[in-house]
Amino acid sequence: MQQPAKVPAIGRGTLVVQVPNKGTESELTLHGALHAPAVSYTLVSIAALDEEGYHAHIGAGHLELMSPQGERVGRIPRTSGRLYKVVHALDSANAVEPVSVMELHRRWGTSQSRARTSSSLAAPS
Repeated sequence: MQQPAKVPAIGRGTLVVQVPNKGTESELTLHGALHAPAVSYTLVSIAALDEEGYHAHIGAGHLELMSPQGERVGRIPRTSGRLYKVVHALDSANAVEPVSVMELHRRWGTSQSRARTSSSLAAPS
């Protein structure tokens, strides 16, 4: 089996991501996020959200995220590629070559050791 490509992270911090929530958008705050400029997507680990007290419900073609207080913070549709993906317009200041989510999954696989940096939810940064 081929070794997955490694993507260097140059920093760690807090990131706020806009996620769809039944016709509106909500802010999802991600703590301990890695900044990897070579990756054009924000990948969110469901396990990391679980550790912060969030709950996820998957069904009927959507991923619903609930805050630790029980409020719905996101309702993300499933794509035809069987991923839950938030699509944002690319910011002209972030002109990087996009890499598909499927390509990232192919390269990284699903190893438990990479659970914090791979995900079911992805959005361009």
